[in-house]
Amino acid sequence: MTISARIGVLFLAAGLLLSALIASIALALEATVELNKAQTKRFVSYQLADELRHSSDDLTRMVRSYIVTGDRNYYHHFNRIQEIRDGSTRLPQNYSRIYWNFVTDNQPVDRNGAPSISLIDKMKQAEFRPSELSLLAQAKRESDALIRIEDQAMLLMDKFTTQQARDPSSTDLRLREEAINLVFNSAYHQAKSRIMRPIQLFYESVDKRTLEAVEAAQQKQKHYFSLSALLIAIMACFSVFAFFHLRRQLTLPLSELLKWVEGLENSRFDLRKASERKDEFGRLENAFIKMAGKINTKIAALQDMAGKDSLTGAASLRRGRDFFELCARAAERSGGRIAIVFLDFNDFKPINDHYGHAAGDHVLITSVKRLQNALRINDLVCRIGGDEFIVIMPDITVGTPPDQMIDKVQQTLTQPVAIDGQIVDVSVSCGIAIYPEQARKLDQLIAVADKAMYAQKNQRLKAPAGAFKH
Repeated sequence: MTISARIGVLFLAAGLLLSALIASIALALEATVELNKAQTKRFVSYQLADELRHSSDDLTRMVRSYIVTGDRNYYHHFNRIQEIRDGSTRLPQNYSRIYWNFVTDNQPVDRNGAPSISLIDKMKQAEFRPSELSLLAQAKRESDALIRIEDQAMLLMDKFTTQQARDPSSTDLRLREEAINLVFNSAYHQAKSRIMRPIQLFYESVDKRTLEAVEAAQQKQKHYFSLSALLIAIMACFSVFAFFHLRRQLTLPLSELLKWVEGLENSRFDLRKASERKDEFGRLENAFIKMAGKINTKIAALQDMAGKDSLTGAASLRRGRDFFELCARAAERSGGRIAIVFLDFNDFKPINDHYGHAAGDHVLITSVKRLQNALRINDLVCRIGGDEFIVIMPDITVGTPPDQMIDKVQQTLTQPVAIDGQIVDVSVSCGIAIYPEQARKLDQLIAVADKAMYAQKNQRLKAPAGAFKH
């Protein structure tokens, strides 16, 4: 077979695979649309059932409010809710299920919204199953039956208010008591329960049905996406096969270069020359080796710039310098202040000598964690070296006393640390410098704070850091 024929066959196969992939992706997108429709239908179904429940609760609230207060606004709201549910009036503007929670006593109910659709018609449009419609219809009938009780209670309240308006002294108080009893007695609660029972069954039925529809759509979507992924994998394999088939002499060097690329991806930079070729592949090998070395160097530099102390988790001084520069620029614009607290652990060497360096490391790690937890989120703890640290505190207010900041650091760090079941006292000496009053450069501020720290270390009386606590 000629090269042209081979290329023709390969391109024909690639075209067929590409066509199959496009068709598979189109079917996957169609399945996604079906999934969205199923989820929307599931949501709408819940909304309709919830609307029936909400309307029943709103009617109950309005009738009870009217019976208790005698305010005719609640009576009108009651009738308005019925009209909206039956689709016989226009909706208020911005109507929602919590609309009636925002209507005040003296606020008129507007009728400038869209025409309402009866709840039954909405349910039919949602294409519920006959059994589900039957449950909702049952809930609607029970709700209508409850409305008749509520109408009876409101009629009694109307008689009461009419009598009271004519002659308060001869008003029959039993009318109001009977009206209140109608909407608060056990029969009323049982009637409400009869409304909610079919609604609960409807919820369960719709949940099961719509969940099955959603899961079916998800399965279909997953199937086509898996098919697309498979076709992509086949096309990738086919491309590799075609390449090696047409350029057989490049198989070994390209395979080795691919391993190198995978090694770089997995952070393996110790590449070894695979051949002594002097051609383009030899130069390419040398270029890869140099590139890997440069990448390794850059990564090491970036890790250092990331500035995290490998032992304590505190920031490095280099990172502290970058952070201070950012804070200083912000302080220049806003007129803010920055505090630099220099701290040094007292009698730290005896801890290392008595318990070992691992114990000393444990003290440093524990203390840094405590300090980071106690400070503000925008404060930065930096390790200078050994047991010396600085804390950069930006945005310090003028009214904040420096002694208060030092006390906070010392109180945080002057806490015992458990080492191998024994309690060891820890204490620190601190000094503070304020930007820009005392200096404007970080090194100068560190020197001022360091001097203040040594002054405190020489003056204060402290307990030995390695003493046991009994």
